[in-house]
Amino acid sequence: MLNLTIRQMRAIQTISDCGSFAAAARQLNVSAAALSAMIRETEASIGFRVFERTTRSLGLTDTGAEFLPHVQRILLEMERAETFVRRRREAENATLRIAATQFLSCTTLPPLLQAFRTAEPEARLQLIDSAIDDVIETVRSGEADLGVYLDVESDETLEAVPLFRSALCVVMAPAHPLAGLPQIAWSQLAGHNIIYLGREEKLRHNLAEAGIALTLPHQRVAHGTSALALIAAGEGIAVMTRYVQPMLPIYGLRMVSLVDPPLDRQVVVVHRRRAPLSRMAKKFVAFAREAKMGD
Repeated sequence: MLNLTIRQMRAIQTISDCGSFAAAARQLNVSAAALSAMIRETEASIGFRVFERTTRSLGLTDTGAEFLPHVQRILLEMERAETFVRRRREAENATLRIAATQFLSCTTLPPLLQAFRTAEPEARLQLIDSAIDDVIETVRSGEADLGVYLDVESDETLEAVPLFRSALCVVMAPAHPLAGLPQIAWSQLAGHNIIYLGREEKLRHNLAEAGIALTLPHQRVAHGTSALALIAAGEGIAVMTRYVQPMLPIYGLRMVSLVDPPLDRQVVVVHRRRAPLSRMAKKFVAFAREAKMGD
């Protein structure tokens, strides 16, 4: 079985191109003696002489001349394979999968992604619009490289990078009793049917601090648009961040600021600690931090 290395075949090709061991050795960055020894070993392995050496000239033997095209074809295929691998790696490094909630995917993220693509034309961005409670798991599982979410703190598995803060407001139908108020205190939410987006543990805590016991039936939905549709149908109200506002005209809804106390949510970008960020992911995080986002 023929057992030639790529290094040996490149040596044969280079010597043939250069016409001398000395010139080929310089190009291959080895000594002439080492190159000569490699060729002797190669010829012993394949069972015939590739080069005819004299004190005055160096050339291919007849068999070497027949053998060289085979070497060239193998080297060409290897070069094509290396090109394929390099381009594949470049494409993977340029691909960035970003998970986000439906509201962020419809409001804040599209202009940010467009601006980033303008700044980094080679970027291949994939937005994964996830259910509210699924964003973090999508990042943990590796399905997404980054996640944009609310109020996530860094832990041993995830790192959270702050992006911007967005004030909490109440979203309701225009006919709702609270819709005519210029501001709404947390305590005024008592007795109203509150629609939850996902688990919303932090909202439960905010309501409890305002002395509101959630004894009334309420809806819990996984997607923001489901909440908006329910509100439009008169099924309740919801506490949402201000960046949701561009979605409200579609459903004919009203947004009023929450006060006493005014609260907000921190929007963060998260990634796995144990998975090194790609070059494109690092660029995106830096770009997002510098972008003017928020209320």
